[in-house]
Amino acid sequence: TRSPRDRKYLRELLRPLIHANIIEDPALDLESDPMQIYRSAINNEELRTGHPSQRPLDIPREVAIKDPETRDMFIDHLRDLREISGQFLLAMEALLHKMPYGIRFICQQTFEALYQHFPREPQRNLLQIVGNWLWKFYLQPALTAPESMGVVEKQLTPLQKRNLGEVAKVLSQVALGRLFGGENIYLQPLNAYVGDAIERISIIFGNIISVADAESTFDIDEFNDLY
Repeated sequence: TRSPRDRKYLRELLRPLIHANIIEDPALDLESDPMQIYRSAINNEELRTGHPSQRPLDIPREVAIKDPETRDMFIDHLRDLREISGQFLLAMEALLHKMPYGIRFICQQTFEALYQHFPREPQRNLLQIVGNWLWKFYLQPALTAPESMGVVEKQLTPLQKRNLGEVAKVLSQVALGRLFGGENIYLQPLNAYVGDAIERISIIFGNIISVADAESTFDIDEFNDLY
């Protein structure tokens, strides 16, 4: 991710997504914790009216989610999360041919090494491991810290960074190939979308490792060093 070629790809992949959804919409909030949304709603009410809210501040999450304003905001946030995550997958599909050969070759070689060690394991599971590695160490850092990777020039606000973290949380679950469980109970309404996205990203991962060998790609053979 430090080479100009890789940074160019990451910039093309992520900059339009981050600019359109995060930077150009400074009011966007993708908070998925109903408790935080509830407290934010109370804070906004008090700023708007100039009077203390009649709603209690310290209540359980399962009570907070039943507050009408909180529930509406929560649904809006999940809808935005699903939309932005979908845009990321769309960009991955559209720019797959521009992903640097080196990273695709590493993914292919990792998959083949795994297959040799675990021939009885379904290939889909092995592909998921390779894809999760690609996401975790190559794509996710550029999404969550775009200014340090040359994806965007300007420094992001804490809210914008948190929004990117929420998008990354959904995409991490997709790359992992798992639905949201008990540890993220309030993101479980996204599980229908996550299930579809898992199928979609497995096709993307399969296309990523579908590359020619290095010898034919770079037109080299074992005699190059000799002559």
